[in-house]
Amino acid sequence: MTYARARLWLGISGVGFWVIIALTLLFISGPPAFLSAAPVTFIEEVNGLSYLLGFYILFSVPFDWLGGYELPRRYGRTVPTLPNFIAQWLRGVLGQSLVLVLAGLILLAAGRVAGRWGAILAALLLMVVLLAAQGWLARFIGGLRTATTSLKPYEQWLARWGVKIPAVTVLQVSDPAFVGGFVGWPGRERLVLPASWIQQKTGLSALSEEAVSTQIARRIGVIERGSRRRGVFLALLWNVTGFALATTLPGAGVTNSRQLLLTACGFTLWSFLGLLTLPSFSRPGVFEGDFFAAQLGISRAALERTAATLDQWQDDEPARSSLVETIFHPIPSVQSRVQRLALSNREPHGAWQAARVALFLSWGCFGFLSRAVHCNSGRPELWVLFPGD
Repeated sequence: MTYARARLWLGISGVGFWVIIALTLLFISGPPAFLSAAPVTFIEEVNGLSYLLGFYILFSVPFDWLGGYELPRRYGRTVPTLPNFIAQWLRGVLGQSLVLVLAGLILLAAGRVAGRWGAILAALLLMVVLLAAQGWLARFIGGLRTATTSLKPYEQWLARWGVKIPAVTVLQVSDPAFVGGFVGWPGRERLVLPASWIQQKTGLSALSEEAVSTQIARRIGVIERGSRRRGVFLALLWNVTGFALATTLPGAGVTNSRQLLLTACGFTLWSFLGLLTLPSFSRPGVFEGDFFAAQLGISRAALERTAATLDQWQDDEPARSSLVETIFHPIPSVQSRVQRLALSNREPHGAWQAARVALFLSWGCFGFLSRAVHCNSGRPELWVLFPGD
């Protein structure tokens, strides 16, 4: 079994586990007894949510261990030492748990003051705040550090193609699957790049100046063509719709911890549905970036080389069956991208990273699937900014 398929089966197992837990709580046993069924004090609510997240962390340990340490080590991938892995993991789970506890308390407070629609509005506002704070959260939860480096060579490449480099933050990160992306509200985005691309110290085949510039040009494309904006709005709409529907399930609600847990279970099932449907909107967004770069005059060979190198640093699966790609992968394979580029007369339109933005923003709806998927299971550096194209 390849590394890519091993990670895929890990993601299927992790997501499947939480879906079964959600179904069990919704239809069989109900919420645990330590969660209150009536309004209680602030401290009691914090304690109840903390117990709940404690179980969430405990049940996630096997998947995090496999995804973040055992599988990469077994397949000869870049992996931290065991003490460093444990330290990174602890930082990540504590940081994410803090965000989830705060989100849970805000949803409960809004539900008690303004009812179901107040909690739905609170969930939407929480996701807006998460989006605005995504860059800071990536550093806080992933332990990433800002790097100072010159971008002038890439500015010169981009100037040749007639585009201007956007606002950029460069982050020091150890996981080669980290490709950065955009953070912030549409119209106020900031592009995040890994320092390894710029400083050329990866220990792998270093990206050339042309390759880094090609990636920046592709990212400019998803902004200029509106694909990133569509991805963000689709993710917000998908999540707030799912949260609203989840609050209507039997026993669910937003006025006490037991109701909130059942709401979270319903939302987890909705997020699972999103894992199956949103990738079909995300993949054309990747094609949009490629199409834009090709129209600037960047050669197809350069685009293919860059895509192939980054694929090697992630799961190293340049080709896959159409069925597997359609169901499980919001990022099309290198083969699919090359084939799509050949259709130069058909301009693609998509919603860039909609599937993975929805997973990150699901924190604001108390969702449980965001770090169970195959691409970031056990990898805290990728819990806020997911792998991408």
